[in-house]
Amino acid sequence: MSGYDQLVRYLAREEIEARAFAWRDFFSNRDAWVVDIPQILEVELPKLLPAFAVRVRTAVAMPNEEAVTFHSVPAIDFREDVYDRLCKGGGRERFTAAHELGHLFLHTGESRPRAVSPLRSATIPASRSSERQANAFAASFLMPESIVRQFATPTDLSSGCKVSVAAADFRMRELGLWPKGRTPPPEFDELLSRLKDLQKSTKIALPCSLGVRNRRFHTVDHSRHSSWVELLGRPNFRHPEARHHQHRRS
Repeated sequence: MSGYDQLVRYLAREEIEARAFAWRDFFSNRDAWVVDIPQILEVELPKLLPAFAVRVRTAVAMPNEEAVTFHSVPAIDFREDVYDRLCKGGGRERFTAAHELGHLFLHTGESRPRAVSPLRSATIPASRSSERQANAFAASFLMPESIVRQFATPTDLSSGCKVSVAAADFRMRELGLWPKGRTPPPEFDELLSRLKDLQKSTKIALPCSLGVRNRRFHTVDHSRHSSWVELLGRPNFRHPEARHHQHRRS
């Protein structure tokens, strides 16, 4: 997680979630509550990318950063205290590592900005922000919706998936699963009725999010994808065994 943001190519949230799910599946963590991040970094990724390295640096070498991803090597550098807590199951550090995996898998080939002043996320659209995309990947990778729905509260999700309570709370709110018992405002039913009348008279389709009460945005239908290869979209990261698959656009 660097001290500046980066303008990258547009990625819809649905695509980021789909890629995160595909990588979980590829690393045999589809239904696991706790993804084994150190195993992925130290064992699985070197199998996939023989040149990949995890490099643990001192606090002197990385005074202002917890972790940084490099695509040219490729490698992820961790500050030693951060990597130590990651290996002990620290929730914040697990999110940091998943965030760096997001950079590795989503931003290959993206050039880092040559700017005197660091770019900040507030100046970049969320859909083109490298930091926000990596955060979205990390949340989906560690807490896919199918698993989040197995927990009643952010505290339960935090304990079950070994993430921070703050990350769990944000994820459940993002999915519309917290706080419990939320209902639309009283004006919602009247507004929806008027919109339906307008639809009948004008033949204009309603936005899909208004078609069903309490419908959540960004639902991902993973059943459409026959293999993880279809979701990655970057040949650099294909497993050798995937060379026989046909790459299709969904």
